[in-house]
Amino acid sequence: MHQFITKKDGFREVRNKLIVAMISVYVFLILIGLYLVATSKEEADNSWVFSMILLTLVLGFTTYRNIKKQNRMFESFRLTITEDALIREQFNTPTITIPKDSVREITRTPSGIYRIIGNSKLNAIGIPAQIENRDELDHALSRIRPVITKSNWTPLVFLQLAAILSLLIGGCLGLLSEDRTIMTISGIAICSFLVYGFILIQRSQNFDRRMKRLSYLTIFPLLAIMAMVILQWWEV
Repeated sequence: MHQFITKKDGFREVRNKLIVAMISVYVFLILIGLYLVATSKEEADNSWVFSMILLTLVLGFTTYRNIKKQNRMFESFRLTITEDALIREQFNTPTITIPKDSVREITRTPSGIYRIIGNSKLNAIGIPAQIENRDELDHALSRIRPVITKSNWTPLVFLQLAAILSLLIGGCLGLLSEDRTIMTISGIAICSFLVYGFILIQRSQNFDRRMKRLSYLTIFPLLAIMAMVILQWWEV
């Protein structure tokens, strides 16, 4: 039996990437808010400035909490390779067990992140690059399946990201349309996306229990969008 854990102070590199990613998302959301204010037909008052400041403070606090949570999860990562299976354990996250004879593919990105895929891609085991005894790990995994070097950023991934962004941006703009047909199509598209995301989070063992609980909040925007569409058709 072999056990592998993450390096001490290895989270620093991950933390920097998380901060950059979160800030990019927050800037994108703020720009959308500014665009809606600028294109609104109604005369905007100074309340939007207060809203932006409040949003920035909330996002900053959320980022701080998320970084602390990710740090604890990162440091608790443990991969155990037994004679029959690979077992991933992590704080507040369901344990993933993949029998060796069910391993279909083992990949390694150029940055050193491993991914072990069994019967379900949804519940694959991801191993961070900041893992101790990398050579020993690589040797142990190679004895199960050949380790294939593969980038995470394939053309298919870029196409999927572009499709998601198009759906979100187009859907949000469509909800603001005065055309009931466009608004309805946009509402159905966004609701479908929300439901699909909820199902993925609930089925995946790579999300912690808190994230699974928070995913139930999806019901509020879902009901709000459905109500908007229904009221639009209810009006004569």
